[in-house]
Amino acid sequence: MRSVFCVIVLVALALGDATPSRAAGEAEPPGEVWVVTSSAECDGAAGTLVEYERGIAAQLDSAMAQLGRPTRRFATRSALLDALHHDAPRGWLFLFISGHGLGDSLGSRTCIGQSDKPGEWLDIDHDLLPALPVSLSGAIIVLDSCSSAHVDPRTARIPTAIVSASPYVVDTGALFGATVIAALAAATDDNCNGVFDDDDLFAGLSHRLQSSLSLTAFEAWPKLRRNAPSPLPLPVRARPTNRCAALWQTVDAIPATELPGELVQQRAVQAALTRGQLTLPRLDHDFFVIAEDTGEADAVVVRKAARAAGLIELHGLHASRAAALARTTSFADIYRLAPAFGWLETWRLSDGLLIAAVRLTKPSCGMPSRTVPSDLELVDAPSARYSQADRYLRDARDSPPGHAKACFEPEGQCFDTPAVRKRKEDCEP
Repeated sequence: MRSVFCVIVLVALALGDATPSRAAGEAEPPGEVWVVTSSAECDGAAGTLVEYERGIAAQLDSAMAQLGRPTRRFATRSALLDALHHDAPRGWLFLFISGHGLGDSLGSRTCIGQSDKPGEWLDIDHDLLPALPVSLSGAIIVLDSCSSAHVDPRTARIPTAIVSASPYVVDTGALFGATVIAALAAATDDNCNGVFDDDDLFAGLSHRLQSSLSLTAFEAWPKLRRNAPSPLPLPVRARPTNRCAALWQTVDAIPATELPGELVQQRAVQAALTRGQLTLPRLDHDFFVIAEDTGEADAVVVRKAARAAGLIELHGLHASRAAALARTTSFADIYRLAPAFGWLETWRLSDGLLIAAVRLTKPSCGMPSRTVPSDLELVDAPSARYSQADRYLRDARDSPPGHAKACFEPEGQCFDTPAVRKRKEDCEP
């Protein structure tokens, strides 16, 4: 029987005044990497982690050498919190803590210390997140530990993204920490927005875990939670792909006059992140296009329902251009509404996922929402971008109170959302 250690890995980097760009030859963005490799045991988590931490440290050293990043290391809980309180880091923060972890409905904790003496527990929700200073533009936190999903990014005063290994007990052999480091070192711009962000890190992590390990004994069930309106950049220059280059070329051919001004403006904010700006793009609504072969009568019905749902139409945009725009925009979604033969299909263009199929007599049931889950339970053929993970609702920290709840799973974290769920009986065919 394998021995089970509850290990946590938490990463944060401080970005200065420059961030990655598509342009070749630009200097790497300035920043700091803070690291805690804790081999200590704490009350409730017995057994030192000397060999595990030695392996994590070696992998981190290799990744940081590849990325050209120096690291700042901390040996105690107090040293880490003092640095956050007094050093006033700026830009984006990426902190890496490795050690024992515990979690329950009250939150997740990580043990910090060395193997020669007992460690101290660091509570993520009550100690670490409130300590993140407002001098930062945001923080990216990765938790590789047993029950690490019991965290709430809303307790941070700044935009924060948290990637957790699982709500459950995780064996050291789950390789979550090593896979996070591999995804970090690769720095692939998976979402094609020009920067390497928490979304890209999570995608790289999920792809590697699912392609490298047996799903029969799949122990790492990664979760991404974010209290920000869009993905948070890491101070690592993104490595673009040929796929992204082709999408950018298509988007660059779209005249700005054909798009809503607010979309053009926020895409400019997104592009500025590649040049070192620290403002996150933000829009509080999404967009839609109507399938090109739609009849006029059906288009009137669908357009009315979409506008009532708060969606903005992109007029006269060819399907290929709409898809390219969706796949290079990280702060809003674009949907393709396709009515035919008395039915309405709603497709999310960023990943090609069918999210609704309803009778055209009830088009409101097919409209997408950022806060209300789709009533569609199972769709054959399309594959979700993250088949083993769910993304946290955007900007929940600033949401007004509501009755609906969004949950990752029964054992995960749930948060109130400003929405009322569609009554399922009203949307049944």
